[in-house]
Amino acid sequence: MQQLGEFKRQRDRITSETDDQISKLQNDLQEKISPLDLKIQHIAAGIKHFVDHHKEDLFPDPEYKTCKLTTGILKLRRIPASVKTRATQKLFDRILSENGLLKSLTVSFLD
Repeated sequence: MQQLGEFKRQRDRITSETDDQISKLQNDLQEKISPLDLKIQHIAAGIKHFVDHHKEDLFPDPEYKTCKLTTGILKLRRIPASVKTRATQKLFDRILSENGLLKSLTVSFLD
């Protein structure tokens, strides 16, 4: 029994040390790539701004939604933002109660 406990503690200690090393590596990675992520977001926002202001020039044919440039390809997507959910009583109750509307609806139905 004693050996079993010792082996489990040894295994847990090794697992803990390895988890600490993994965590340190992930933190180091995040520190190295976060400046690159910011640059990527900045450039992507600039490209989006340019495309938004030059849609007619870049996409003259409404049926053709691809613009081939010497440095890459721009593709226009006209997908409206949407959120899909299953309508349940619990969902409606939560939405109404968070906005303070559930009480007023209950009171108005009782009147």
